[in-house]
Amino acid sequence: MATMSSPQPYLLHRRLRHLRSISVCNASLVRGDTGLDMRWRLFPCFVVVEDTHGRVQYVSEVQEGRHSVVRFNELPVLEAAESQVVLRLVGQLPEPEFAGEWAEVARQQVDLNALHYVGHVELVDGLRELNVPVLEFADGHFAAARVPGRLADGAPGKFPARRSFSFNALLKLNKILEYMSQVEKESQQLVRQAEALLGQSESKQLGPGLDSAFGELEVQRKRKLAQLSALQDHACRLQANPDDEESFDSDYGSMYSELIQKKQRVHLLQERKLQRLIEIFTNTSLFSSPYVVVRTSTDSSPYDISLGKLELQTILDVDDRISINTILGYYLLFLDILAGKICYIPLPHRLAYYGSTSIIDNKFPLYLPTSSTQHHLDRFSEAVHLFNINIIQVRQFLNNLKDK
Repeated sequence: MATMSSPQPYLLHRRLRHLRSISVCNASLVRGDTGLDMRWRLFPCFVVVEDTHGRVQYVSEVQEGRHSVVRFNELPVLEAAESQVVLRLVGQLPEPEFAGEWAEVARQQVDLNALHYVGHVELVDGLRELNVPVLEFADGHFAAARVPGRLADGAPGKFPARRSFSFNALLKLNKILEYMSQVEKESQQLVRQAEALLGQSESKQLGPGLDSAFGELEVQRKRKLAQLSALQDHACRLQANPDDEESFDSDYGSMYSELIQKKQRVHLLQERKLQRLIEIFTNTSLFSSPYVVVRTSTDSSPYDISLGKLELQTILDVDDRISINTILGYYLLFLDILAGKICYIPLPHRLAYYGSTSIIDNKFPLYLPTSSTQHHLDRFSEAVHLFNINIIQVRQFLNNLKDK
């Protein structure tokens, strides 16, 4: 081969997707069982490209080649980015000795970034000294190593032959499949015949039982008809006596009146409890705060109570932390008693009164310590938000009671 200078390749890293063609040079089969040492150079073969994990990336068509070179140049655009691949050459052993059997002629792992430059030449006469695969990329032809051409040692029996089906084997397989389908067809026919025989025997055995069941159903039908006739007679008698309807209407009126009276008693009891609650909290500092305003005019409803929402910034601006914590505790207790013990209002968030250190939902503090951290202020802000949600719930209920 002529000596060629290495070009300046513009492929910094060769990948499988850059591959254009694969050429196999001087591939041969040797029969070593005779002294003739015969070679078959023009034998059908195909190449398989795998990654290092054994996954197949490409399988070529079967070709025979010419002048000791088999070139596979119909490669599609491969999307794989592997830089190391395994090339396998599979050839058909000659007839009549092997009757069309196929064997793996060669296997080689190729590092695409460790190839030797061969040159931009036609792979016909210039590569007679190479018996390694030659790979074509956009920047030239490359081979795995510069190895002088020589024949492989050993007989074809040493190749890991992968035997294919012969015609006789396929014929036997076809006969076996036909026999199995015939057996399956006959078994299904026997099953249908057995089911038909079982159905006839069951119908004969079930005949007396069905007659008995029909008799019982007829008796039940007659009994139901008698009950229906009795109910119709009773309905006719009720329609003939309108006094009974008047008595029923009067009973309904009296029951409704009693229910109205009991409802009024419940409302009066709630109003007394509310007045008592207001009297108790009059002695605290709650009503002097801007949060709870009770209107005590003679014509106003006892439920005319204004509940103000908490303002976070207003609370933070207060210097006396003890006073504001006490007011917040009283406000929480007032709202808890009003909703849970008097008006029976379901609150979205649970209130727990612990004096000036009350909490909401068992984790958010509704109080400010003397020195607050940012974490405590965030939890206090969440407590104010949840408490305002409860206030809105109680407000709506009180407005409905006030309008009645």
